[in-house]
Amino acid sequence: MSSSETYHPLAPPPSSLPVKPPDPTPDIHDTDIAETSSPRMPFLESLMRDQERAKDRQPIVDLVEAGVVRMSFVDGNRLHPSFELDKNYYKQLCLPWRDSLILRVLGRDIGYKALHTRLVQIWQPKGQLDLLDLGAGCFLARLSQSDDIERVIKRGPWMVQGHYLTVRQWFPKFRPELDVIKRTLPLVRLPGLPLMYYDDDFLETAARGVGCPIRVDSNTSTASRALYARMCMEIDLTLTLVPDVTTRGEHFKVHYEGLHTICMSCGTYGHNASACTSPLKCSAPISGAAVSDQMD
Repeated sequence: MSSSETYHPLAPPPSSLPVKPPDPTPDIHDTDIAETSSPRMPFLESLMRDQERAKDRQPIVDLVEAGVVRMSFVDGNRLHPSFELDKNYYKQLCLPWRDSLILRVLGRDIGYKALHTRLVQIWQPKGQLDLLDLGAGCFLARLSQSDDIERVIKRGPWMVQGHYLTVRQWFPKFRPELDVIKRTLPLVRLPGLPLMYYDDDFLETAARGVGCPIRVDSNTSTASRALYARMCMEIDLTLTLVPDVTTRGEHFKVHYEGLHTICMSCGTYGHNASACTSPLKCSAPISGAAVSDQMD
């Protein structure tokens, strides 16, 4: 070392090489870490990702050349192409969705997160529940276990924020923007019905005059609650709702739980008397009732 150079004990020796900087932290999106640490993807996003990966592995097939899809033009107009699918190929496309359920909250708009949270609470699925927003107030639910699917279909009725949740099996021609709920499974009360009529056979017989009987509430079957008889039945919402029933000369009003928009003029569901345009008038007022609890 020359006399003009000064050596500091904390400085590296002049002959040492500069320290190599550490490797930059890898982008989590460029590794498989994101896939192992991120929460489970919703079904549709997962399906689309799998389809994209499949496209990377396999070349795109020209379905027209393969004879699976036939393309034509309506009236020879190129602005209106039409596609006819092979029957087996069409079934293949429908296969992943055949066990899905179409959901709609009757008479209320609800957001995706609020509905998903409520479904987990009331359904308590053993497997995974994926929910898709189809628009127009409709959702698609996909349950990973068949036991959960069967229980959701056979149990109920299901309530979301005091409104009925309609549950239907998915079908290929379902269009949310054209969907009209024509039938539902409300809970129906007969307030003041004498206890001697709290008999399952009689109540199901009486229910046929109102709708299609599904089952009698357990509290009514055991007569553990006496304020009203309670049943679940299928109701046609396109018809005038039955206002009352009569037995041995006594009249008993029919209350429909959870049906909040009943016209007091024509007796149908879906609009108020102020917006009624029907020339028909119901013989007696139709009563809705607040939901007291889930049916037992």
